[in-house]
Amino acid sequence: MRRQIISLVAGTLLAGSAALADHHENDALIEHAMAAAPAAISANATIMLYDGTVLREGSNGWTCMPGFKSGNDDASCNDAAWTHYFSSDKDGDGKNAEINATGVSYMLDSDPPHLMVIVPEEGGLEGLNTEPGDGKAWVMWGDLPGRHVMIPIGLTGDDAE
Repeated sequence: MRRQIISLVAGTLLAGSAALADHHENDALIEHAMAAAPAAISANATIMLYDGTVLREGSNGWTCMPGFKSGNDDASCNDAAWTHYFSSDKDGDGKNAEINATGVSYMLDSDPPHLMVIVPEEGGLEGLNTEPGDGKAWVMWGDLPGRHVMIPIGLTGDDAE
């Protein structure tokens, strides 16, 4: 009987430790995701992993993610159009993504910090840079369905010269 009680207590403590470790890991992921946008957006945003796992429900229609694949890379906070885009872009290469509206994504914790604007149709982007690195807005994946405008908002490294 005593062994059963000890086993039960030990099992409960181990389960509690694992849950506490998961909670702390989630707290770090949530904090990383929230760093992607101004607090006015991220404070009430849903925090979600790229695989769709919701870490925290939000109330403002925005979704912040701690990273695109690993959860440890560049975080983003996305409006409904970008969230739809990410959920449809299973390969992460922009080739098979569905874009249903113009949308905005914040990536303020990236190097360099930037905004992204996704557009549903071709056209309207003529005249914008197609190469990064000069501090100007530029078009990424201009010939793919996942085309979007990258807008640097802080200059770092070589761009600051």
